[in-house]
Order: sequence, then C-alpha cells, then structure tokens
Amino acid sequence: MSPNSCRCRAEFCYVCGEHWKTCACEQWDEARLLERAADVVARRPVRAAGGVEQAIERMAGHLRDRHECDHEGRWLRVNGAHRCEECRYNLPNYILECRKCQLRDCLRCRQNRL
Repeated sequence: MSPNSCRCRAEFCYVCGEHWKTCACEQWDEARLLERAADVVARRPVRAAGGVEQAIERMAGHLRDRHECDHEGRWLRVNGAHRCEECRYNLPNYILECRKCQLRDCLRCRQNRL
C-alpha cells in the first residue's frame, strides 16, 4: 500500500486532497519537516548538548531518513493524556507511538492502518 493511501485503497495528496501525483503540490516541504521535528522535540525535555535547535536538526534528519515509514515496527505505549495525530481525538490515558518515525496514533487509527 502506498504511503498516501487509506484502507479503502484511495490514494490522495495530503496537501490538497486531489488524486495522488496528479496535482502540482510540492512533494517535499522543508518548512513542514522542521515544524514536525520541532513538535516531536517539544514532547520531551532536551538534555543533549547543543540545545533545542540542534535537537530539532537531529530530529529533522531522523524524519528525513524515515519519511516513508511503513509503521510495521514496534509501537511504544506512551502513558498520559495525548491527542491522536491522525483523527485528532483526545485520549485521556495513553497513545501509541511508532518507534521509527514518532507518529502518535490512537489504537483505532493504528489498527485501521493495516
């Protein structure tokens, strides 16, 4: 299954919603990557040398390497209240995080990825 398809096999552009690879949208947006990296870094206190800026750059590199993650690896349970990054549902007890790309999904979205 393509990374831009849903369970029903529909493939679409995440930016505009048109059929996948028929639009003129940029396939790679560095600003969105850095925004995503900053969001992931903000989840945990930064303890590494170099501070937040270097942590964001390291995370951006990590996300670049895993931009086509298939989410087939182990998912980590993160306790506490969180919001699903797919359906935006607020969860009071825990969320699942892909250990490869740090995507956070609720159990329903995780199971519907198959």
